[in-house]
Amino acid sequence: MLEGSYRINNELRFRIIELDNRYSRQDETDAIRNTLSSFILEGAELLANRKDDRSAPPTEWDAKVEMYIRRKLEPSFLARWKRCPPNFEDKLKLLEDFLERFGIS
Repeated sequence: MLEGSYRINNELRFRIIELDNRYSRQDETDAIRNTLSSFILEGAELLANRKDDRSAPPTEWDAKVEMYIRRKLEPSFLARWKRCPPNFEDKLKLLEDFLERFGIS
């Protein structure tokens, strides 16, 4: 009887750990989506204040986004960011593509 309750306790502990990991991954994904969304909104506001849509984004915004991508996302995202043409409109479209990857269209 003691062995059975030990096995059940271990199974329950394993399920709890599994659920905790799943919720942690979901929280991390939500945080990434929220941050990418805020970058897009901030970039859209900055773009609205410019006359030329094809100009380069402000250095501070571009550096902030690149640093976040470098720290939080896979290297493939950073490589795509670095290969992206240096104009504001294309950078915002690329961020929208990243956002779609995390489940928001």
